[in-house]
Amino acid sequence: MLYLGTSGWAYPRWKATFYPVALPPRQFLEFYSSHLNAVEVNYTFCGRHVLTHAVAERWLAQTDKDFLFAFRGPKPITHFHRYRLRDAANAVRQFQATLLPFQRAQRLGPVVFQLPETFIADLKVLDDFLRRWPRELRVTFEFRNPSWFTDDVYRILRRHGAALCLAERDDMSAPEVITADFTYLRLRKSAYSRASLQQLAERIKRYAKRGDVFAFFRQTGDRGPLHAEQIARKLHVER
Repeated sequence: MLYLGTSGWAYPRWKATFYPVALPPRQFLEFYSSHLNAVEVNYTFCGRHVLTHAVAERWLAQTDKDFLFAFRGPKPITHFHRYRLRDAANAVRQFQATLLPFQRAQRLGPVVFQLPETFIADLKVLDDFLRRWPRELRVTFEFRNPSWFTDDVYRILRRHGAALCLAERDDMSAPEVITADFTYLRLRKSAYSRASLQQLAERIKRYAKRGDVFAFFRQTGDRGPLHAEQIARKLHVER
């Protein structure tokens, strides 16, 4: 399956380009899910807010049964020097508990852990973290320090069924290495031309031969959902 969307949906600046001008914010998610079939939730990244089961049930009720929610792993687990993937068992358990409504409803996409640029590769830390991560929860890692892009890291990811996040930004892109039975793309370039969107569609079509593909455009500006819709049309992903 192909899952296309953006990182979040609660953006009034998308009015007139994606959302109808008169659409109230409480209806954003319902409208979004009628056009795209997945979203990457940023809400969980900051770690200051708890995603309650009441909120989860409301989101599930506002979306179709085939719509998936991917989640960003909490920033404290990946960025705080106290953790940096180490000794984070309690924080990980608390985070996983917030995902249970989505897991039970079979509406849970992958969890993406974004590591900071200052986090230099540590094979043991990565391996230990993944040994404790439930295999039934798909997980992907966005590495922002080039030291992680090595065969040894890829072997650890493959051993645990974790995906290398194929993130692309203006200043750096991850190598095109597939390490799991699904592919996860974070599309963060400041602009995408018609030609680059066509090339991206062809890449996604190629990845889909291996398994599920999740591709999320950046939420800044107002082009992200439009780009996701364009890719969906090119690849005949129906809503």
